[in-house]
Amino acid sequence: LKEIRNTEEFKDFRAKMHYFHNVLPDNFSAELACLWEFYLVSGMTKDEVKGLAKESNDTKLGETIGDVIVESSRVLTGEAGIVRGIYDNGLRIRPEMANLYHELKRNGIDVYIISASMQELIEVFATDKSYGYNLEIENIYAMRLKSTTDNILVDEYNYEYPFTQRKGKSEIIDRFIRSKYNGRGPILVAGDAVGDENMLTEFRDTEVLLIMKREGKLDNLVNDKRALVQYRNLQTGLLDPK
Repeated sequence: LKEIRNTEEFKDFRAKMHYFHNVLPDNFSAELACLWEFYLVSGMTKDEVKGLAKESNDTKLGETIGDVIVESSRVLTGEAGIVRGIYDNGLRIRPEMANLYHELKRNGIDVYIISASMQELIEVFATDKSYGYNLEIENIYAMRLKSTTDNILVDEYNYEYPFTQRKGKSEIIDRFIRSKYNGRGPILVAGDAVGDENMLTEFRDTEVLLIMKREGKLDNLVNDKRALVQYRNLQTGLLDPK
């Protein structure tokens, strides 16, 4: 693998994949922009994907937070020429969030995750005890691919579950969660991007909006009387105590 990473072909592949990831959302549907990456692991089992997620998480927890720019091969330029991709490097555990989850549960409030990321990836970070969040796997709703009877993932979305972005997040609550609580909506909803806005605003029972503030995201909700706004330190990746 180390030898492969030093090849011109790998440099080209890596940069163009990151570039592709960054340009899709502004040029194609949210569904296409999300799902193509998940289809890359079709043919793998769910456990194999979880193993990759665990390895990746543990590696990135030890790396520096910040933008990384990758450039394609200057030898194998192809029709696209030289392109540059950029990604946010590094990962951090936020003890404050783990504490919030634990305190909510201690007070009889169930915690759910509704994410536009891949189901298996979220399951690892949310439930693996080494990360401290300790959530229940049955309370996680994210993007799900179809799979065979022996848990091999296929390149087709499982539409038994709504597409978990924007309106789809509210649909998850309506279809799978509210019935457990006599039809009531969530008392607290947290989010950090426009894809969370529907579930942040559509339930009359919601008393608290926890806005995990990112620059240019959810500005329209900051002044909502229910909103608690939490900023984060871009240099450390941790929550800002101010």
